[in-house]
Amino acid sequence: MEKPTLSVVVPVYNGASTIAACLRALGGALPGGGEILVVDDGSDDGTPEIVEGFDVTLIRHERNRGTSAARNTGWRAAAAARIAFVDADVVVHPRALERMMSWLDAEPDRLGVNGILALEISTPGLVSAFANTSIHYQHRRHGAFVASAFTSVCLMRREALQQMGGWDERWFSRYGDDIATRFSLPADAIRMDCDIQGEHLKSVKLGGLLKHRFNVGYFFLRICRSNAQVVR
Repeated sequence: MEKPTLSVVVPVYNGASTIAACLRALGGALPGGGEILVVDDGSDDGTPEIVEGFDVTLIRHERNRGTSAARNTGWRAAAAARIAFVDADVVVHPRALERMMSWLDAEPDRLGVNGILALEISTPGLVSAFANTSIHYQHRRHGAFVASAFTSVCLMRREALQQMGGWDERWFSRYGDDIATRFSLPADAIRMDCDIQGEHLKSVKLGGLLKHRFNVGYFFLRICRSNAQVVR
């Protein structure tokens, strides 16, 4: 059998409220010859049972090990040389995966492609709208090339993941992944394309927003300190 042209890895932990919408969208966007791998990171809310209703490969962790570990399990089990990562609370637009593949075809030296979260969301509330809007425009300001993989919607070459040694599992929270890659890849390794988008389904409360902002700063400082110690 021929190898898949694209593997899509979806890490999920207690994602019963969003995983079905995520997988329906991926199924519609997946190019011919692609595969979807869902890595359930120890969910206890019925997520695996929902996933089993879709034509995907389900891999389960016996306990919650963190998003980095789930992504590593997924890409190492994937068969394709190009591996997309999509969060379980993101609904990709229909042409998102195809457009990311086209960029890697056009730029063979590029290691990956980032999409962004769409401005429009269906989740109610001012806090959700503010959080999503701020992330959307923050990503738009980055320019054409970056070193960070925006793991909500991104595509990576397998050799880039091997060069990184995979995602750093010391950072249990998902906020560490995007930050850590900038210390592992060249400055212009990843193409930014703001026309590649996915709708963020997560409902954000004020406490969650404050926690997110704290975690981003916290992991950035920890990773900077860790890399400084390695250099010494």
